Amino acid sequence: MLLQDSATEQAELLLSQRLTLVHDRYTGLGLLMQHDHRLLDCLQVLIELKRQKTPPVSMLPWMNWLTEAGITSGLSHIDELSRFSTPDQALQLMLDIKFSQQTDKLQHFTELLLSNSAVNCSAVWHFAARQQLPVSKAVLPLLQGDNICTAAIFYIGCSGDRSKLPLVQQWLSTLNPDDNRFGIAQLSAYMLGQQTDVAELVARLSQTSGLTDVALMLLMVNAPEAVQMRIINYLSAVGGQTEMAIRAMAFSGQLKFVPLLLELSQQQDSAQAALDALTLILGILDADMLVSAADVAAVLTGKNKRRLAGCDIEETQLQVVWRQGNALQRQVVACHRFLANPGSALVFTDRLIDRAGYGS
Repeated sequence: MLLQDSATEQAELLLSQRLTLVHDRYTGLGLLMQHDHRLLDCLQVLIELKRQKTPPVSMLPWMNWLTEAGITSGLSHIDELSRFSTPDQALQLMLDIKFSQQTDKLQHFTELLLSNSAVNCSAVWHFAARQQLPVSKAVLPLLQGDNICTAAIFYIGCSGDRSKLPLVQQWLSTLNPDDNRFGIAQLSAYMLGQQTDVAELVARLSQTSGLTDVALMLLMVNAPEAVQMRIINYLSAVGGQTEMAIRAMAFSGQLKFVPLLLELSQQQDSAQAALDALTLILGILDADMLVSAADVAAVLTGKNKRRLAGCDIEETQLQVVWRQGNALQRQVVACHRFLANPGSALVFTDRLIDRAGYGS
């Protein structure tokens, strides 16, 4: 009983910690990988306890689901995720864990989940995007009709499958521009190679819940400097979008924003976002040195005007960031690579890093 209680408590603690670590600017790929392996080891202990114990081991519903063989049974009843700081991300991490050792069956399992009316299909579409699953013949019928959800539209864009651009264009021709799905469809079309006014698209998405960090990255990283400024000025002027404006400065990679970000890092309401932004542009060492010494010239002198994690934005340097950076820095690299390689699927760097090397 003592081992059982310890293992269940540790599993919940490790999962909670993981949801925090993935957003921590000091947590690089190596540390995140170590933590994920500890989490998987702990869940393996629970699986063994469940196999050996009669009567059954008492666990929370989500632990039961992760440690049983069934796929859909119990998933729709996981209602205690509000105990975690980010319930949606907790569910995505659980889906990552559930299927991490069954990658050969991933496509089939996902199609089963999507066909189950009791399951949150929006979460499953996000999972399909995060797992870089191709658009199969089995899911195409689910992408037809008027009830298509925003997560499914975004999944098509993330797939990078440019043969599906006509499908997205069909949605754009039928959806009302006031529909929240319209902006996501525009973003998906952009991800599949269709030109658009990215500043206007940022404005549209900011009026709904569609302007996520990943969406803003995709629209910022390749935009001309003048367009980047339009986006930042717009977000700065809109109420409640200060943090997004700060992130936009970071995603631009422009060193000219460093003095302003330093100033914002001294203000209580913007300190965390500004520190994350400085780390994204300069890297941890230079960002910390800048904040402690406030010597902008020492950090910026002799460097190109655009940087990511202290590196020039070119492929050989981005490889370094990919191997060593935190999840946010690596996500920006993933967006650069996605846009530079038509037909590729978008990588999500907050995924579980399992023994098969996910995210590495």
